[in-house]
Amino acid sequence: MPSAVDTSRALTWLVTGCSTGIGKEIVLSALSRGHRVIATGRSASRLSDLKAAGAEVHEFDPNAPPDKVTAFANSIVEHYGGVDVLVNNAGYMQTGTIEETTPEQLVQQYHTNVFAPIHLTKAFLPSMRARRSGTVFMIGSIAAYQFLPAAGIYDSSKAALKGLTHSLAAEVKHLGISVCHIEPGLFRTAVFESFSSKQPSSHEAKGHEQEEEGLIKDYAAVREQTIGFFQSTHENQPGDPARLGKLLVDLVTGEGQVGAMGFPEALSVGSDCVAIMQKLLKNDLQRVEAWKAISESTDFPKA
Repeated sequence: MPSAVDTSRALTWLVTGCSTGIGKEIVLSALSRGHRVIATGRSASRLSDLKAAGAEVHEFDPNAPPDKVTAFANSIVEHYGGVDVLVNNAGYMQTGTIEETTPEQLVQQYHTNVFAPIHLTKAFLPSMRARRSGTVFMIGSIAAYQFLPAAGIYDSSKAALKGLTHSLAAEVKHLGISVCHIEPGLFRTAVFESFSSKQPSSHEAKGHEQEEEGLIKDYAAVREQTIGFFQSTHENQPGDPARLGKLLVDLVTGEGQVGAMGFPEALSVGSDCVAIMQKLLKNDLQRVEAWKAISESTDFPKA
């Protein structure tokens, strides 16, 4: 079975963070199947190509206060009669070790990657509940499972979104609403572009310049290890955003490779993500088995 929407008609999609990358390809794929798509972004000018392709373009800041998010959702429901498929894709990556991260950076990362998608989803849930129909996609990341040094703030935000998504799926399933946590591996987007033209490494910094910039010398090696990975990966990611966009539409309609697979609560996408997940799950199982006797020793003694 596909997701819990009537696929015999053109559906109304709303996608956040769609000026580039995965979000943009989701919009284009849904449009190519004849669906109506509301493309949102902080600046409508960055969505001009999607408007030319047939998308309805609306300026929307995911970090707006909850009351403004609710007002935006209500205006969309009133104008379009509701949203069948909500795709929470907007987000960004905050790098830096945990000690180096400022309180402001921490809050902003969680606001954009966790609070914003939850606020927007909550704003659309009343209309979905009233229709007993709807699909919500949370675009997460393999980062919710694989934690890198100097990327812990971002990784943990994706882990938080994952947990909330699974709880939400259990809460609304009986109301005819489907929720899926999409877990992309490395896809060829601009996410690492800012690291491709970095200045000389922090090892080359002199004196206490690192301290003045908020960087701590003790973390230089682990920080550069992760940044180096981002730099070498940029434009070499195996994942194709266009194919991922097509897959999301297939998940909703039950077409293509999805067929009779049904609608998953979570889906790892990308060959690298599958391989990493298999390795992580195997390692976790081995750890649980190795510590089993000690772990179980904390129970009350059996009568």
